[in-house]
Amino acid sequence: MGYRSEVTAVFYAQGVDEWPLLKLFVAENFPKGWVDILEEVHNRDTSGFVFRVSDYKWYDSYPEVQAFREFEERFFALDKCINGAWAWEFVRIGEDYSDIENRCSNHAGYVLSVVRRAEIDF
Repeated sequence: MGYRSEVTAVFYAQGVDEWPLLKLFVAENFPKGWVDILEEVHNRDTSGFVFRVSDYKWYDSYPEVQAFREFEERFFALDKCINGAWAWEFVRIGEDYSDIENRCSNHAGYVLSVVRRAEIDF
C-alpha cells in the first residue's frame, strides 16, 4: 500500500500583464504526465494554475515527483529574474496528523491554506 499524501500547489501571476508569460511557461515546463490535471483559475488581478493529487505516494524517489520538483526550481529561478511577478505555494498533507509540509515563494499571497475539521462518518 504505502504512505499516501494529498498534495496541492498553486502557481500564479500577480497582475494581469504577467499571465500570458506564466501560461506559456507552464505549458512548456510542467511535467507532461500531470499537465492534464492542472486547473486554470482567475480571480480579480490574479491568474494561475492549481495542481491537486489525492491519495498519492509522494516519494522524492519517484520520477513524477522529481519532475515536479524540477519544475518548481525552474519556476523559482525565472520568478527571480522577473522580480517577483509570479508566486507559488505548495502543501503536502500526509496520513499522520502532524505530517504537513508547506513551502512558498517569498512574496506569496498566501492563497493556499490547510484547514482541519472533525467529520463523522457512520
